[in-house]
Amino acid sequence: MKKKVLTLFAVLLCALVVLNVTALADFGDFSGSSDYDFSYDYSDNDSSWSSSSSSSGSSYYDDDGYVSGDANPTRILIMALIVVVAIVYSMRTKMKNNSTSKKATAQRAERAESRANRAALTPIGEYTKIDPAFNAAALCEKASNLYVQMQNGWTAKNIESLRPYFTDALFTQMERSLQGYAQRGETNVVERIAVLDVTPLGFHQTGGEDHILLRLRTRITDYTVNDGTQQIVRGSRDQEKFMTYEWDLLRPTGTQTNAESGETKRITCPGCGAPLDVNASARCPYCGTVIQQQAQDWVISAIRGIKQQTL
Repeated sequence: MKKKVLTLFAVLLCALVVLNVTALADFGDFSGSSDYDFSYDYSDNDSSWSSSSSSSGSSYYDDDGYVSGDANPTRILIMALIVVVAIVYSMRTKMKNNSTSKKATAQRAERAESRANRAALTPIGEYTKIDPAFNAAALCEKASNLYVQMQNGWTAKNIESLRPYFTDALFTQMERSLQGYAQRGETNVVERIAVLDVTPLGFHQTGGEDHILLRLRTRITDYTVNDGTQQIVRGSRDQEKFMTYEWDLLRPTGTQTNAESGETKRITCPGCGAPLDVNASARCPYCGTVIQQQAQDWVISAIRGIKQQTL
């Protein structure tokens, strides 16, 4: 009997763990277990997407509505465990609903900001009027290469070499999300990475900054494994996800692109003096020094998940 009680206790503990599982993945947690499409929300329609969860509570009682004094101790223990699970479930559901509400509010604000930016966009072809050497194709190629580096770094749980390509605020946010996997003893594996298209949507200037919006369409597979058992806990090795993102790149207004920007930019590592290709990596492959991009280089200030379609 004691063995049965211990087994039940273990099962209930597992249930508590399951209740706390999240299902977001890929760099920055834009991929998930459910497909979405926010593309319609970049019109004047102010409707917004949000996920919500509802819970149903169950009451456990005996035929008399109470536990009698001569009740079986095993039954009392089982009832106590069920009550604990119900309480924890209720608390976590409440926390999840609060988190979902905050996330939905943030998403609405983010999409409102994106719509405002889009309304102010000037065609990318006109950017050469203020920066004659600007090369949109080169920027798109760099973004494509960077996307692959981002996903590989995410899988390796080490994105330090990507720091120069992000604003400090966005990098800190991404790093915090990645640390969550390490704390849970999990690894989000992103594979079969392909960048299908990078499209510059236009540019705008505000607050002493130039912003360029890029639309990226990619294909990935992603799944999460337990670091100890290497068993898949979420996702699939086989299901392909077609993702659409919007990147907001910025640099100081007045910055001029070097006339050779269309070519590979080479610099010297300050650590060991080796020649480097910063379009391939921001970390020196010889001594490991992280190369800080100069202030005039484009950095990612925001990433928005627009659409996910799983096949």
